[in-house]
Amino acid sequence: MVVGQNIGGITAFAETLSLNNNGNAAEELYLKKDNEKLEALNLEEGEEAIISLVDSNVEDVSVEIILPENVEYINKESENNVGMTINYDNQSRILHVDFLKSNDIKVVTFMLKAIKKDTSVNKLYAQANRGEVGLVHSEKVEVQVSPILEATDSDSIESEETINSSNEVLDDPQVQTSSSEKEDGDSAAEQNTSQEQGSTRAKRSVESRANLDNNIPAPPASNMNVLDYFEVPNLGNSSNAAFPNQDYPQSVTITPNEQSKFGVMWAKNVIDLNEDFSFEGYVYLNNKNGKNADGMAFVLQNDPRGTTAYGSPGWGLGVYGGRPGENPSIKNALSFELDTWYNGRESEINTNVYENGKNNTHQNKYDGHLAVVETNRDISANLWNNNDDYGLDAGRVKHNNVIYGTSSNPVNKDKWQSLNIKWDSKTKTFSFKLDTFPELIYSVKDINDTFGGNLVRFGFTGSTGDVTENNLVSFNKLPVAPVNVFYKDIDTNEEISDSELLTGKLGDSWKSEQKDIDQYEFVTVDKKTDGIFTQTAQEVTYFYRKLLPKLDIAKSVDKTIAKVGDELTYTITAKNSGEGSWNGTITDKIPAEYVSLVSGTTTINEEKVADETIWKDNVLNVTQTVEADGQVEIKFTMKVTKDAKGQTIANVAETDDPTIPPTPPVETKVPDVSLTKTADKANAKVGEEITYTITAKNSGNGDWENGTITDKIPVEYVSLVSGTTTINGEKVADETIWKDNVLNVTQTIEAGGTVEIKFTVKAIEAAKGQTIANVAETDDLNTPPTPPAATKVPNDPVPINNNIKKVTHLPRAGENGSKYLIGMGIVSLLITAYVIYRKRKIE
Repeated sequence: MVVGQNIGGITAFAETLSLNNNGNAAEELYLKKDNEKLEALNLEEGEEAIISLVDSNVEDVSVEIILPENVEYINKESENNVGMTINYDNQSRILHVDFLKSNDIKVVTFMLKAIKKDTSVNKLYAQANRGEVGLVHSEKVEVQVSPILEATDSDSIESEETINSSNEVLDDPQVQTSSSEKEDGDSAAEQNTSQEQGSTRAKRSVESRANLDNNIPAPPASNMNVLDYFEVPNLGNSSNAAFPNQDYPQSVTITPNEQSKFGVMWAKNVIDLNEDFSFEGYVYLNNKNGKNADGMAFVLQNDPRGTTAYGSPGWGLGVYGGRPGENPSIKNALSFELDTWYNGRESEINTNVYENGKNNTHQNKYDGHLAVVETNRDISANLWNNNDDYGLDAGRVKHNNVIYGTSSNPVNKDKWQSLNIKWDSKTKTFSFKLDTFPELIYSVKDINDTFGGNLVRFGFTGSTGDVTENNLVSFNKLPVAPVNVFYKDIDTNEEISDSELLTGKLGDSWKSEQKDIDQYEFVTVDKKTDGIFTQTAQEVTYFYRKLLPKLDIAKSVDKTIAKVGDELTYTITAKNSGEGSWNGTITDKIPAEYVSLVSGTTTINEEKVADETIWKDNVLNVTQTVEADGQVEIKFTMKVTKDAKGQTIANVAETDDPTIPPTPPVETKVPDVSLTKTADKANAKVGEEITYTITAKNSGNGDWENGTITDKIPVEYVSLVSGTTTINGEKVADETIWKDNVLNVTQTIEAGGTVEIKFTVKAIEAAKGQTIANVAETDDLNTPPTPPAATKVPNDPVPINNNIKKVTHLPRAGENGSKYLIGMGIVSLLITAYVIYRKRKIE
């Protein structure tokens, strides 16, 4: 916290801002005192009051506190005012607060003093300017300052009695106020409260004493406030009976004089058993109305539940437990018992009802005992309902170094008994001293076995059962408090490195250090970085800003168009243009239906990487750290498979960082070319011309680039007719496409496009009686050649001999032959005549 006067125009701004106090009241902006929301403030002249302003609007960057004229600001630094600067202007009476961070609930603690006798009402309030919303303010608190009244005779007598009583307590803590004196004092106080005149302080004391049982004497004087050091935890469904005493803030009631109660309180900070420590205080255990139970325990524990650890009521003293349906014992704990009730020989092992060994089942009043118990080893939960003496339904607890109360010196007394505890870290020995009892010495064999480590939390537990008593504790001296050093992100307030716990002896010096934290830049520290150990816990927080990476990922391929069998090389580039390193995984799932990985081609920053370390199930996984201003380049090669024909190969690269989008898809298109060839004549004569047509069609998604169509003509049967070759209807010079009777046409055919090639040949003499057949093909292995285009050439017909004379007579057949021929002729005529006859007859 920084406090100053009138710094650089602060006053002018404050005055301007405070001129308009007619803004709207804001519920999230309010004043409080003693942890309660402040509605009115009544002070005596000269009285000081600590006030807190709570601002839960995370967007507020500054606030003003307007002071009334009947109080003055006390410039006193508060450890609570972290992450803010405070400036007070005397003329305007405005306390201006600037918050270094505005992403958290903010609490400003300040001190006021009543300065003048004034019965008029003045207003104390805070206001904040919230831009478009305008000026908002807290509820305005009426501040009334009363003059100090002159003491009456009765006031003087009461004051004298109070002083004498306090002196007696201070001089001899064992001297206690008699119940008759106490009752008289209470009666006198009640009379004073009914009068209009009298001591305002006396009135306040009587009112605030309401939460301390009237049968209990006031605890010894102390300047401590338990809430500064201890926590009385909320245990959820289990009711914690403990509560701090308002009029005596150095004390806590662990259990009231009521049945079946248990209470716990724990130090907010841990202590280090590698260092010596001591504790000084007082305890009160008593029930004036009869028997007493069950007592209290001073406990040191390292239970994972921390400040919410507790045991069972009744026999458990709030520290032991474990029976079915009960809370378990506090783990990793050592307790010093102040036990006022006997649960039986089988329950409280190593103890007897009386010091003479006699076992009596509470027919007489029990005088109590002191003992030490280690919860990790001395508690058994396997035997219950032993029904021996008073052991029914009580746990089995082994007691160590037992000291018994006596009828003349019982553990329970109607007085505050001194309690001193010391720890010697070298000998690992505790010393427990309760008032008039002998000192109880107990050595810890193994700190790890007993506590699970050297850092422990201390506190008090207590309980009642069917029999009850008041159990209270008061503090005078606490163990030296540690210094907690935190390392946090200034934007999130989250811890970014393990905190450090500095321990030492009371009065020794300590010093914290700034850390170098990877990916973070130091910004500021909120308090002094060194000091001396005190009984008050101290904290230092170093704030850092995270150095954020900014990763851009890109992917490319060396071919946007490829044929089946081609190899594609992919490149993934991840570049970090931010301030911090990026740690993550880059992934790429290849479309295995169209491509296959070429083994051994993957490189990271030009260094080969074994496939099995980064590839699995056709997915690339590369985990990398990319430093600020650095980059990573990943390359690998794929081969286009036959199923990719006519398709588009597309895939993306991405990371496991949800803030980084995947790359746009990189695409490679694969053509699908088909080839046909026809001849315009199926038959041709020698000397006739035959025209061939070759058609190449691309039905794929990608262009067919620079493919070559070839056709070798059968020169043994045909000859090329010069100047007849055309491509898509345009003539092409023979010398550009023909060589050694072979056609070579190089073309790019766009997706969906067609190329048509025509040329003419003439059948030559050698083709007589032959079939002229040939095919067209390409240099693309995925496009098959055309079927042969065939043309037949016939042989010439046999010529007619005009020199042969005509025959004018039948050839001679001999006499018998002639007769035979004549007979056959006659028979044929007869048959024909008979057929005609039959036909006519039928008609």
